[in-house]
Amino acid sequence: MDFWVEVLHTTEGPTIDGALQTFRATNFWPTLTIDPNTLRVVQHHSLNTGARALSDAATPANAARCVQIEIVGFAAQTPTWAPEKLAFTREVIRDIESLVPIPRTSGRTFLDEAGVSSRPGNRMSVADWKRFSGWCGHQHVPGESHWDPGSIDIDTVLG
Repeated sequence: MDFWVEVLHTTEGPTIDGALQTFRATNFWPTLTIDPNTLRVVQHHSLNTGARALSDAATPANAARCVQIEIVGFAAQTPTWAPEKLAFTREVIRDIESLVPIPRTSGRTFLDEAGVSSRPGNRMSVADWKRFSGWCGHQHVPGESHWDPGSIDIDTVLG
């Protein structure tokens, strides 16, 4: 990967402690886990070390320059998140952008489960992934089958 990428995930659970328990059991660790409900941030990897929250099925997606954030919550609920949750996520993003050169852009459409299923073109090809630089979701990563973080309001998050 030649560019900096940030991948947003949702934990599909209601607490950060539950997410941490799942990471311990699976050994799939993101760079950070954040909880917009409690304003808690837990860093698992340095920002320049590949995380383990994506598979390597299609491409070495976990290489350095790919920062992965697990947000406590459910993908199906992200479109209805309160402005405070989105604002907390935005603050974390700004902190990351102050440390690594991830452009504050996405250019990706964030869809719900039905949208991702009906628009497989929403997922990047390996070539697109290697050229992409900015903020995307797990649903955009090649070789993945997940649809998180759902249809989160990425414009507000990046705002």
